[in-house]
Order: sequence, then C-alpha cells, then structure tokens
Amino acid sequence: MNNLIYVASAYAGDIKGNVEKAKQYCIHVINEGGVPIAPHLLFTQFLDDNVPHERKLGLDLGLKLLEHCDEVWVFGNISGGMKREIEKAKELNKPIRWFDADCSDITELRRCTDLGSDDYHVSAELHQEVEKRRKLDKFKRIEEAAYK
Repeated sequence: MNNLIYVASAYAGDIKGNVEKAKQYCIHVINEGGVPIAPHLLFTQFLDDNVPHERKLGLDLGLKLLEHCDEVWVFGNISGGMKREIEKAKELNKPIRWFDADCSDITELRRCTDLGSDDYHVSAELHQEVEKRRKLDKFKRIEEAAYK
C-alpha cells in the first residue's frame, strides 16, 4: 500500500500562487508513489483562512490528519502554520523529508549543514548546493546510460 504523505507548504500570502505550488507538490508525491494529504488545499474550500477561529480550526484539523500520515514532506520556505506541522511531526516521530520549492530533495543537505531546529529556511547557498548536486546526478545518469 502507498504511504500517506502529509504535504506541508505555505498557503497564506500569495494564496493563488501557493495553491498552484501545493498542487505541484501533490503531483510530485504521487509521482514518487505516495498518496498526498494536503489539508490546506482541502479545508480552505469551506473554512475562511482570514477568519482567525476558522484558520485555527483548519490548522488543528490538519494536525489531526498528520497523526494518520506515514511521513511529512516539507516544501519551500517555512510559514508559521508549517512550523506547527513540523513540530507536531517531530513530536510524533514521523519521518520528515525536506524539499526546495522546485521539489528537489534537500533532506541530506539539511543534515550535512547542521541547521538548527528553528532554522527552517533554505538559504541561497544551500539552494546552490542542491542545484550543483542535481546537475552532477543528471550527468552521472547520462554517463551511466551511455556506457551500458
């Protein structure tokens, strides 16, 4: 059975842009064989994120769903709501994978750079390192295919 993957990404701010990104993140989860759970795409259909008690309810309901997920995948820079999701995932000992806004897995890079527990943002240097490793991996795959 496919793992349930909790998708943590920003919603507030550029709502239209963030919704489109969240949809792409869900497609990425599907392409990786998971089942995406994206509460911010669901609950905002009937709860108003601009009404404080409805926003809180949506966040609380999302945390309840997180309890039933197998993993949490974090995409892009971290918002206040996402920080709560990450803290809950850690509390529940859920595996967390980290991705930049382009869906590049930066989990290992985050471990290598010793980011503090409160430093959830992807620095420009880290993003450059991800791009460098992505290009090297692509070149390596092309080279391996050529010599088969």
